[in-house]
Amino acid sequence: MTTRPLLYRGLRLANAVLFLTAVGLILDHSVAAALSRITGDPHWSTAGRTLVVADKTGDPAWHQANQFAVAVWNEAGAGTGLRLTWTAATGSCDPESDRIVVCGASADVLDDHLQLRREGVTRIELGDDHAQAHIAVATVLVCADCPLRAARRRVVATHELGHALGLPHTPRIGSVMYPTGGPERPDAVDAAGLRSIYGHVDAVDRCGFFDARVGPLCF
Repeated sequence: MTTRPLLYRGLRLANAVLFLTAVGLILDHSVAAALSRITGDPHWSTAGRTLVVADKTGDPAWHQANQFAVAVWNEAGAGTGLRLTWTAATGSCDPESDRIVVCGASADVLDDHLQLRREGVTRIELGDDHAQAHIAVATVLVCADCPLRAARRRVVATHELGHALGLPHTPRIGSVMYPTGGPERPDAVDAAGLRSIYGHVDAVDRCGFFDARVGPLCF
């Protein structure tokens, strides 16, 4: 008389375990998809790799440095579809879609009360992609009142534009992406890092198995 109720309870328990396991897997996938935009390598999408570097510094010395940076990163990214063009621009320093905006800022603004004596800062924002860490906008601030020589300006401009393209800092002292800068040109390892980020065609973006999104979660 007790075998059947026990069997039913066992089946219900097994179904509950299977259901919770499935929910756990879906949630794990959705959380991973939500977080992968943060942990992945930021980069501009395949369709957005023709970028304008809008130089709003209004400073001929920074114009020259930023044009130099555009040229050397174009050379480093040859064959990846990445193509940068430089233009002088005016207006606010608000982020602009499909453009890397470069503006001048005082040393006090760049330091942000941290006493780091920064000469440049780059800020990137990711887009609405669910798993591919695509950059939507990038803004570069360079020091407008630092007494920098032309060579140092080129280092700063190249370093910050590297960040705007998705490259992180590196511990290699001989790299332009060293935290305090190095040479004014990206070396072979820097170029290889850029090509590793951009040497592919992006997959079609999907939000989870069902391509459905609820808040930050993908299903």
